[in-house]
Amino acid sequence: EIPIRLVRQILFELVGAGVLSEAQNGGRAPVYQPGRDINDMSIQKVLTDLERRGTSSVPVLASDELERLKASLEGFHATLQSSKDNILLKDL
Repeated sequence: EIPIRLVRQILFELVGAGVLSEAQNGGRAPVYQPGRDINDMSIQKVLTDLERRGTSSVPVLASDELERLKASLEGFHATLQSSKDNILLKDL
């Protein structure tokens, strides 16, 4: 019972991130299918794809703090990647 507007927004984001692809269904509402190999769709991979969607060229001055933040975020990604809870979506 999720509101249709929220469902459409989620589908839009997943298609934009390449997680899903939209296909036409003979003039009816579009249908959705995996946008890539389902054996490569872990929870962490999908979250990373959604996070990286959009622009990555925000003008920010380089600083020590920014570099520490980047290193910390990379550490989070590495931890998530190696977590036993980072399972493939097909296995949920």
